[in-house]
Amino acid sequence: MRKYTILTLGRARSGWLQYASNHFTSLLARYAHVDWEIPADPKGLASLSNDARRSAESQALMSRLRERDFVVALDETGNRYTTTELATNLNRWEQQATGRFVWTIGGAYGLDDTFRTRANVIVSLSPMTLSHQLARIVLLEQLYRVLDLQAGGSYHHS
Repeated sequence: MRKYTILTLGRARSGWLQYASNHFTSLLARYAHVDWEIPADPKGLASLSNDARRSAESQALMSRLRERDFVVALDETGNRYTTTELATNLNRWEQQATGRFVWTIGGAYGLDDTFRTRANVIVSLSPMTLSHQLARIVLLEQLYRVLDLQAGGSYHHS
């Protein structure tokens, strides 16, 4: 069974986000185990500039990474894939991975250049800006869609 770590900041505060997260996590359980890592938000973020906040949040995420982790950073500037392209690439990336397979969602101001440089792959879920909370749900849904497609399921309609 596949295993993914989702590394992100902030708790899912609203009920519908938690419901959607639980829903797709339970669907994914047929194909993969998902571990969530949510470091504490750095102190004093409200008083920082956007760049300083992005850097502090990225550092909090970076501190949770291990040397051998294969890191997929979700960022609006990343490569865009169709579902079938993502399925093909996911297989290739998993073959390259020698440690944990980590999907990373930045904070409200995204990921800094240092984090993006550390990432093995940068993927855009959409050319539009998504809140980091909504990005969680889109990621979970796409992972389920891709894994079900690879298994010959009927969730994805091409």
